[in-house]
Amino acid sequence: MADPDISKNDPVISNFSSTVPGAERTYEDVLAPNSSNSRGCCDPPTAKRKRSPKDKEETHKKLRESHPVRPPCTEKCLKGCTKKISEERRTEINSEFWLLNFVGRSSYVLSHTEALDTKNKLKNINCVKSSYYKYFLKEKGKLEEVCRTFFLTTLGFTPTNNTLLKRVLNTSLVPENDKRGKHSPPNKCDTELIQKHIRSLNPGISQYRRKLAPNRLYVTSELTIKKMHSLFKEAHPSTECSYQTYLTQVSIVQNEHLIPESWT
Repeated sequence: MADPDISKNDPVISNFSSTVPGAERTYEDVLAPNSSNSRGCCDPPTAKRKRSPKDKEETHKKLRESHPVRPPCTEKCLKGCTKKISEERRTEINSEFWLLNFVGRSSYVLSHTEALDTKNKLKNINCVKSSYYKYFLKEKGKLEEVCRTFFLTTLGFTPTNNTLLKRVLNTSLVPENDKRGKHSPPNKCDTELIQKHIRSLNPGISQYRRKLAPNRLYVTSELTIKKMHSLFKEAHPSTECSYQTYLTQVSIVQNEHLIPESWT
């Protein structure tokens, strides 16, 4: 008896055939790797390639190019910023600023700003603003006070983009380290807790003579990895731990270099 043509009842294949004229596909075609990609549709995702120093330099270059010196405040500015800082000096400040790393840029903002308490009470009693900031840029070794618009546009930001100022000035007196890419994954397990549970099952050396015994630990034949994993989930229901993660920790504990001397 011939196998029925199940491709007609499959929504993936039927939808593909209906949208692409003259297209006929089987399950082998659906599961086969794509010609433009070596991975098949059912293969697990590959690990992301680590960034090389060249990639980081290219990213830093694009960051500098996207923050050029922008038009300053007008001549009507009460602080006379354009008379204090020349355009050539603004370009130098911008280049020096974007050569710094994340922490260096935060330190630059902190060292070129000053927080002061408001002298006069505001008419709006609901307003909680109790301080204001002064901004400075260095010209011929001397700090010159400028307005916020001139300060931001010199560093390459738009006059209304004060995100950097809020992040740096409203956090602490010490700039925070760059935390991008350093957060722990949400599904990370406590490996020490898993290894402690494995050791609590009292693994021992092999039945062979000690001289000929391999340098590994074994559990009793009644225990399997699957059962050990189930016991761990019962003992620690709030801890997320997959079977593959538990199996990896079993292999680590089983190695000789992690076995305490009391076990041998």
